[in-house]
Amino acid sequence: MGFAEHSTPETRGKQEMHELVRATFAALEEAELGDLVLDLRDRVFAHDPDQLLETTIENGVCQWSFKPMVELMLRHVLDLAANDRIPAHERRLEIPAAIELAGF
Repeated sequence: MGFAEHSTPETRGKQEMHELVRATFAALEEAELGDLVLDLRDRVFAHDPDQLLETTIENGVCQWSFKPMVELMLRHVLDLAANDRIPAHERRLEIPAAIELAGF
């Protein structure tokens, strides 16, 4: 067996996933909705990775991504948190509702 047979596949997608989570948490903090960071962490990220992530390996490349509903929910939460045209008290209701609607 040669080196190539034991090498770790290239991984893609992890950085993008990390950036989406970081941006979502930062938007919540900036909107003074930091308590919802804990809610998101406890309700979503406490689940097993198999419930949140998909991985595929093709041509020696391991592609990581959030499951579609998880990514959709995170992007929606990010958009809500960053939208200062919506009053904070409404965002405080809408964000947990989005998390609930996503199944968490």
